[in-house]
Amino acid sequence: MTYSLVPFALIIIALAIIITIVARRLPQLSLLDVESLPEVKEEKKKDEIIRKKAISKIAETKEKRKKTLAPFFERIRIWRDNFMNYLTRLEKTIVSESKNKKATKQAKMDVSQEEMRAIVRGGDYHLERGELEAAEQKYIEAIKLDAKNVDAYYGLGNVYLRTDHLTEAEETFKFLLKLQPNNCMAVDKLAELAEKKGDTQKAIDYYSKCVLMDDAKASRYAKIAELMLTSGAPDTACEAARQAVDIEPQNPKYLDLFIESSIISGNKKLAEDGFQRLRMVNPENQKLSSFVDRIEKMPD
Repeated sequence: MTYSLVPFALIIIALAIIITIVARRLPQLSLLDVESLPEVKEEKKKDEIIRKKAISKIAETKEKRKKTLAPFFERIRIWRDNFMNYLTRLEKTIVSESKNKKATKQAKMDVSQEEMRAIVRGGDYHLERGELEAAEQKYIEAIKLDAKNVDAYYGLGNVYLRTDHLTEAEETFKFLLKLQPNNCMAVDKLAELAEKKGDTQKAIDYYSKCVLMDDAKASRYAKIAELMLTSGAPDTACEAARQAVDIEPQNPKYLDLFIESSIISGNKKLAEDGFQRLRMVNPENQKLSSFVDRIEKMPD
């Protein structure tokens, strides 16, 4: 048992010796300048080199990015300048238009209703004399001052109708109807336009619409009668002609149309009635003898 304690004792003695040596050297170790060691200096030098390289790399990257993005920023600058110029021009345009609108509004206020009527009458005067360009200028002048002047639109539509600008005439009369839906004169003109274009059915429709608006005008019934004869509907033509004769019983033209449509439709009684009326109204009418022959040949 005494021998087994010997190694343990040796270990204790060795540790005591080490502790004694360290204790004696400790003041010297505390005075040692670690920073002055060559290894430490070398490490710090490496760190400084790496730091400088990193700073240089960052600066180089920034410069490259700046060069790369320069065209983009230049485009943005140009776009911004153009946009600001556009806003400036737009502002000037709005201000200018506002001033023009105010001036036009003031001009409209300054023009009395009597002066407006005088302008339209001036257009009518030129239209009657066949001075179509002067008439157009007057009507347009009136419309500029009053965009809802139906008389001016009606006159302007007639100018276009007289000059065979049929599309413009149709658009003008249709716009007039938007302003005044029950304007029979505009519908009459649209019917006349349809006739000029060879659209018989549309012309009949327009004249029929006129009759519904105002059934006291014989000429509209007469037009329907003429168009119905042309389109092969003599019975309807005969009825329309009779309506025209009822309104104007002594009108030779309407009596002539009534007799003609009665003969074609085969209604001998109505034809004879029309003939007697025409003979009394216009005994010198050259078509009387012809009508007599044709009526006599009709079956009873």
